[in-house]
Amino acid sequence: MRVPFFSAVLGALALCFAAGPGCSDRKAEIPPNGTADDGGGLPEDDASLPPPPKGQVAIAAYNVRAFFDTVCDTGACGPSDFEQALSPAQFKTKADGIAGGIKRLNADVVLLEEVENQTCLDALKTRLPQYPSAHIGETNFNGSVDVAIMAKDPIKAVKTHRQDQITLPNGQKDRFTREFLEIDLEHDGVPYTVFGAHFKSKANDDPNLRLGEAQAARLIVLARAKAEPARLIVMGGDLNDSPGSPPINALEVKSADGQLVRVESRDLSADQQMSYFGGSFSSAIDHLLVPAPIVEYHVKGTTRIVGDSSNRGLGGSDHAAIIANFRFAPP
Repeated sequence: MRVPFFSAVLGALALCFAAGPGCSDRKAEIPPNGTADDGGGLPEDDASLPPPPKGQVAIAAYNVRAFFDTVCDTGACGPSDFEQALSPAQFKTKADGIAGGIKRLNADVVLLEEVENQTCLDALKTRLPQYPSAHIGETNFNGSVDVAIMAKDPIKAVKTHRQDQITLPNGQKDRFTREFLEIDLEHDGVPYTVFGAHFKSKANDDPNLRLGEAQAARLIVLARAKAEPARLIVMGGDLNDSPGSPPINALEVKSADGQLVRVESRDLSADQQMSYFGGSFSSAIDHLLVPAPIVEYHVKGTTRIVGDSSNRGLGGSDHAAIIANFRFAPP
């Protein structure tokens, strides 16, 4: 049965207010731009994807949903609180589920969202030795859920952007809600770059900040692309808004400084792009983008939304992962 949108939102807001300030980092209970869950685009089985052909890399973005450790850093970890202190058994189950989801993707690079800290990332590294490279964009707040990266290829450089001020559409100054992580990697001697993002959630919403994050991220990515126009550059993550929204439009707008292209729009219909599943609602809020001049580096026909057949999310999350293959030069 479909839950009325405003009833769902009111119930979610009640949970959010009970959870306190930390709820601003979590949006799982609110159906973002909710639409009826029709299941478009998800695989019908739980098999692993094949590895990409030689000369290509598979890049995925995956919100693992509130991967906390066993320590209560905020002092508020009750059932209605944002932070959860998992028991050792719960932590093992959570880490096993996420690792199993990542194994299914068989990606060269996985951009992760909602990883609390290095302890959580180390738990995944232990379970996934095929990913020797890993880095977390730690914001150093108690009970934070941060972006991270796991890669089969070596990391050559890391750059962070959360310390930089961004200008919001109303002229105010702010910062990215979470780290906007820029990672240089190397695949068989060929350099490439990924950006991992997780924009402001719709719980305790601030649309102006999310739009500002999109505008700032676009300028950062396009500046890197202008400096190295032949380099493979991919931005991905949970951007907390769907196609046609102001933040996604801001990323895709054509202007003198360039344009970003969502690769899923090249392969999947609108209903096949759904990646977040909240009760009776689904939404397309997880994205992969490339600068327009290298759009053909994206291998058409390879974009997938990957979730489990049981609950549509991947590895126990309420998000499926988005994945696509990329080459290092035009075909």
